[in-house]
Amino acid sequence: EDHRFERAKRHWEPWTIAAPLVDLLETRPMIQARLDAIGIAPPRLYGAGFSHNNCRGACVKAGQGQWAHLLRMDREEYLRNEREEEAMRTALDKDISILRDQSGGATTPLTLRELRRRVEADEQIDLFDIRGCGCFAEGGE
Repeated sequence: EDHRFERAKRHWEPWTIAAPLVDLLETRPMIQARLDAIGIAPPRLYGAGFSHNNCRGACVKAGQGQWAHLLRMDREEYLRNEREEEAMRTALDKDISILRDQSGGATTPLTLRELRRRVEADEQIDLFDIRGCGCFAEGGE
């Protein structure tokens, strides 16, 4: 994923970093063309509109937009993660959550249960907050 390498290079300036394998990487369309040629279909999550095929669509680094999309596309997976988040909050006895609400100038925890309530009530959420994995790159993506 050369975009991550480009971000990492900027982050580590003035030092020079190298990733020789990046030059050998193919783009997603190139890879899919090769897979199509031998009869392998794209992963289910791509077909469902996810930007990557990780974590069953439930990445803890994803934002409100991706979690709302997961709720629409795979409610059972969303609810499973919602239950796990609630169990963690109970076990730790802390007001923590995967998501954050940054409206009104303050940042507060936004639980998956509350996000689901907002989505189902057709309230405004940050659909542009997609985020996702950002290994090796400052700030994620």
